[in-house]
Parts: sequence; C-alpha cells; structure tokens
Amino acid sequence: MSSTKQHLIHLETVGLIKLAQTHPELEFLFRHSLVQEVAYNSLLIEDRKKLHRQVGEAIEEIYPDQLEEFAAVLGNHFEIAGDDQRALKYFTLAGDVNFGIYANAEAVNHYTRALKVAKRSKPDIEQLTHLYTQCGRALELSAKFDQALDNYKEMGTLAQARDDKTMKLVSLMAQATIHATANFAAVPAKGQTLLEQARILANELGDQASEAKILWNLLLLNTMFSGDLAERIEYGEQGLALARKLDLREQTAFILHDLWYCYASVDHWARLTTILDEGRELWRELGNQPMLAENLTRTYLVHLVLGDYEQAITYSNQAFHLGQTSNNIDQQVLSRSMIGFAYLEQGQPDKAITVMAEAVALGETIGNVTALSGTQANLGWTYGLLGAVDRGLAIADGAQAAAKEKFPLLRPWALVAVVRLHILKQNLIEAETILAEVGHSHDLKQTLGFIPFIWIETALAEGELALAKQDFDRVVTVMEDLLGDLHNTGTRYLYPDAFYLKSLALLGLGQTEKAHKTLLQARTKAEALGSRRALWPILMSLSDIEQQLGHKSEAETLRQQVRKIVEYIANHINEDALRRSFLNLPDVRTVLDNKM
Repeated sequence: MSSTKQHLIHLETVGLIKLAQTHPELEFLFRHSLVQEVAYNSLLIEDRKKLHRQVGEAIEEIYPDQLEEFAAVLGNHFEIAGDDQRALKYFTLAGDVNFGIYANAEAVNHYTRALKVAKRSKPDIEQLTHLYTQCGRALELSAKFDQALDNYKEMGTLAQARDDKTMKLVSLMAQATIHATANFAAVPAKGQTLLEQARILANELGDQASEAKILWNLLLLNTMFSGDLAERIEYGEQGLALARKLDLREQTAFILHDLWYCYASVDHWARLTTILDEGRELWRELGNQPMLAENLTRTYLVHLVLGDYEQAITYSNQAFHLGQTSNNIDQQVLSRSMIGFAYLEQGQPDKAITVMAEAVALGETIGNVTALSGTQANLGWTYGLLGAVDRGLAIADGAQAAAKEKFPLLRPWALVAVVRLHILKQNLIEAETILAEVGHSHDLKQTLGFIPFIWIETALAEGELALAKQDFDRVVTVMEDLLGDLHNTGTRYLYPDAFYLKSLALLGLGQTEKAHKTLLQARTKAEALGSRRALWPILMSLSDIEQQLGHKSEAETLRQQVRKIVEYIANHINEDALRRSFLNLPDVRTVLDNKM
C-alpha cells in the first residue's frame, strides 16, 4: 500500500477527512473548513507555493484536453505558486471562455485577476489591450458603464506610461463609445473631445480600421445628441464605405446598425427594414448574440411603428430570449420597453401592464433610461386609459423625474404622458403649462425623429388640449398636419387616434357629414391594425351618428360590436380595482348599460 493511501486512511480514521467518491476518481473532503484552514496555514510559504505548482502541473498533464474547463483553477494555483506567466495565461483563458458564453460577471472577475498579474509581469501591449478591452466590454454588457470607463481610463494611463499610441487610441475610442451612446454615463461633450483626439491619432498612425470606427462613433454622437441629419448620414456613409473597403464585417454591421437612427429620423422605414435585415444576417454570421438581440429589438420597434403588432411581438420575444441567454439585462429591458403598446392595442391591458411593469422593474436595477422614462410613462398612460388617472399620473410623474435626472433628452416622452393625463382630469391649465415645456411636435420631430412615439404623442396631446378647450379649428389643423406626416412616411403608430380626434372636432364644428367620413377612415385604420383600444370609441361615435340619422339598425349593429370589444378588454384586466375603474368610465358604462 502506498504511503499516500496510508496517510489518507489514517486521516479518515481520526475523522479529519471523509470519502466523497471513488469514481471516476478517488476524492476526499475535509470534514470541516476549519480543519482545511489550519492544515493549509500550517504549511510554510515556499512549501505552499511548491504544492500549488505541482497541483497545477498535474492538472495540465492529466487533463490536457480540458484546460478551458480548468482555466480558472489553474490560474489560481499558478498565481499562488508565483508563476505569473502561466497564471496570466489561464486567467485570460478563463475570462475569454466566460465572455464567450456571456457569463459577464465571471469574465470580469477573471480579466481583473489577469490584469493584476499582468501589471507586475509586464506582458506585451497586445495582451494588455486584449484584457482591458474584453474586461470593459463585459462591464458594458452588464450595464456597469462607470466601471467600464474606469477600466478604459486605466488602460489609457498605462498606454501613456509605456508611450504606446496604439493602445492609447483603443482607450480613447472605448471611452468615446460610452460617452457617445445612450446610457446613464454618457457625457456628449466629453465624447466629442475624445473622438477628435482619437481621429488625429488614427490619422497619425495610418489606422484606417480605427478611422472607420471613429466615424461610426461620430455618427452615434451626432445622432443621439447633436448635429444635423446631413452630417449624421455623411459620417455613417463614410464609415460604411471604409469598412466595406477594408472588409471589416463587424464594423460594417455596427455602422448599419446605427445608421438606423438616420433613416428613422426621416421615417424612411423601407430603407430601415433593408438595413436591419442586412445587419441581422451579419450578426448571425459573426455569432454576436448581444448585437443580434439589439437588431431584433430595433426590428420589432419598426414593426410597431408600421402597425404590424404580431410581427412586433414575435421579434420582441426573440430579442428577449437572446438577452436572457447572453445575460444582457439592458437588452432584456429594451426588448420589452415598447411591446406593451402592442398588447394594449390588441385589447389586452393585463399583458400590456405586466410586460411594461417588468421592463420598468428590471430597468431600475441597471438605470435603463428608456424603461424609466418612456416605458414608465406609457404604463402611466395605460392606467389613465383604464380610468385610474391619479395612479397613472403618479407613475408618469416618476417617469419624467427619472428622465430629468438621468437623460433629459427623453424627458418630453414622459412629460407628454403627464399632459394627456391632466387633460383626462380636465386640469387644462396644468396641462397647457407642461405642454409648453414639452415643446412643439414639429420641433420634436426634427430633434427626436428617430423616436416617433414622442412627436406623435405630442401632436395628439396638442389636439386633445385644443379639443378640451373647444378650439375645434385648432384640433382640425393639428390633426391634418399629423395625418399628413403619418401618411407620407407610412407610420401607423396611433394613426386611428388622429382620425378620431379630427372627427370629434368636426362634430364640434357641426360638420356631421365630414365627421362621419373621417370616422369611417378611423374605423378602417383601426380594423386594419387590429386595434381594439382605438376601435371601440370610434364605433361608439359612429353609432351615435347613425342613430341621429335615423339608421337604427346600423346603430344597433355598431352598439353590439362596441359592447363585444369593451367586454373583451374588461375580461383582460386582471386587477379587480383596475377593472372596476375601467367599467366605471362614463363611455364604458353607457355601452354596457345599453344606453347608447
């Protein structure tokens, strides 16, 4: 019997260790962690280092085909053994393996340990650049943008100390990307300065690949924060041409992805669909699941704008699934940020509220500004539509406060919901004051055209306020402008609402025939979209007109249709108090009490 086996039997006999398994290999465990701690600490430092080295080398020898699996363990053994070269190798490998399977927290941990080793062993610049870049990207995917910035700044400091311009360029560009994109850590002015510095350095180095990336970042910066459309397109097209010339497929995919903003700003949905389709195939080819998820999110938003709700829901679900598999919380939030609207349109407030509330709750954990502003505002408006106006106001007010603190650019999205809720309460002075702060819908279309929800909802708020003040001519003017924009661009978001609001103003002007014609148009649009939410008030108004015209049979048919839709909606409200508030709405009560 070997001496090792004899020692093990003795230790087991005296109760210090216990047999854990015999197959596939013999394995013992300490009976208590304190025993392990005492035994370990009793070793001399040099003996401890020697044992760790021996264990690490044994694993390398026994499991040569499973080094990725044991990379973290090997890194730990060789770090304690004082073998920095192999510790760095295995911590880097462990980080890369975890990054590849989207285990971002684990990847950050391993890259951080690798960097700690690297700083004292002075590896080559290429390896350092890889570690900082990958660690920063993993932090970004975890929505830890402040920590990612610190990581990239440290990279720049080290590059300065080593007088390495290439590494410095990578650092500048990585910082600029965060400052140039929509996240809570963005500082546009700083992003602009960093990009200008990076472009000078890229030209000095003759680095065309970096030049393409910088042009991409300038596209992002000027799209999200400043710059006119021509400038955005110029940056994007220059970068795209250069990326194609250099066959930079990933960079091509990124530029295509963010040219999205340009074409959304001019409501060029056909071109937008082509761009997204091409980018989606590139992301699949590259195996980039997080970016594929972002592409799917943008695709669902396009379908939402076009009024294709079933397609929007399908793409949203695909994006959410990829966000889950890649552990990308930010993407999970974005994939759910607006899809609640589709469920609301279909007459399913329960699903709408659930998905919006989940997006807001998840968004709060990472400070996602889209969820905390736009989605939360939509949630508030949904409650208002169902009769819980005060509850909706509290939620929408929280949305505008969050936007004001974290990303003022999106504050109009939340404020316009507050305006419309105040109009529901007949708080017209308050609504008018806040609407002035929101700004004119035409101006918002110029500055935030890539988020059509904002300027369309603002135009509707302008019309609703004018209607509440019985300024019917103003309502007609604003709605005709809005309908013109929607028609010319193929946008179908809240399309029936614009027709409906115009018809109410025409009725106010005593133009019953024109109102009837406009209501028929509204009905056609709502039915084409499958919007139960928009359809039942339209049918109700049509029934009233038919009744006035003496068309009792047509009026009764319309009443039955309205009643069926209202009951469907009521049956899709899970919360008892909310269902009661909906059923107590005057128009709903009229429908269900058969008093139309």
